[in-house]
Amino acid sequence: MSGAALHAGIGWNRGQSTIEFLMTYGWLVLIVALVLVALFQLGVFNPYNFSPRVPPSACYIFRPYGINTTANIEQFGICNSELPQYVGYMTQGAHSSILMHVRSDTPAFTITFWMEPFNNGSTPQNVLYIKGSSQGQAIYIYWIPDPAPKFEPWSFYALTVNTTSGRWYLYTNETVTQNGTTTTSHISSIDLGGPHSAQGLYALNARVSNVQLYNTSFSHAEINASYVKGIGADPTDIVHLVGWWPLNGNANDYSGNGNNSTVHNVTFTTNWIHTYLAPKT
Repeated sequence: MSGAALHAGIGWNRGQSTIEFLMTYGWLVLIVALVLVALFQLGVFNPYNFSPRVPPSACYIFRPYGINTTANIEQFGICNSELPQYVGYMTQGAHSSILMHVRSDTPAFTITFWMEPFNNGSTPQNVLYIKGSSQGQAIYIYWIPDPAPKFEPWSFYALTVNTTSGRWYLYTNETVTQNGTTTTSHISSIDLGGPHSAQGLYALNARVSNVQLYNTSFSHAEINASYVKGIGADPTDIVHLVGWWPLNGNANDYSGNGNNSTVHNVTFTTNWIHTYLAPKT
């Protein structure tokens, strides 16, 4: 056999070995890649899965002179914006709702909260229904989902209202996404997630966390300061704080003002962290 033939034979055998190797291990490599993609989508590699999480009632406001007082108020506990163990989980099928018994007698207010809504159709869902003290006065924030079932990313939302100027602004993260005019003031109650048939609003499908109410209208800088602290943020302005519902295992008010809530078919879940990304500062 000539050298050329021998050389060609060796070349064919090498090519055959390469093909056999790819046929044997290529499927294994593909399966491993698919598993890694699935784990990434489930948030297994999210570093916040390994971050410490504070238990319920870890941080609270103490008012030594009683509710609705502002002298010498302080924060106690773990109040450095740590991640919560639990968030509230609300479903449309269960008609979940949290009714916050609160009153704010000022012409300006701000509400902030974090939400991860779930898409499951196109019917509008009530997020916050803010009832004024006068008959018929209300402001409501609603969510219109996409038809494809999926959770949207966690986002920060804030509503600022100033009836002296007659304006309201809705922020998503740190950007104004809607604004308008209103005369609603002097809040008598806040309904988180409950259906309101008169406005055509269905119950909410979402995970919700850290609802805060202030009796002042926040500036853009104050909204940004609240946002960048993340989902576990302690209150930005405790002097003007009216109600604080972290929803970390319960719907109690930790503002020191005793504005606890009536809860209907809401569960508190630890299964939320895999879709959360902290704000970029």
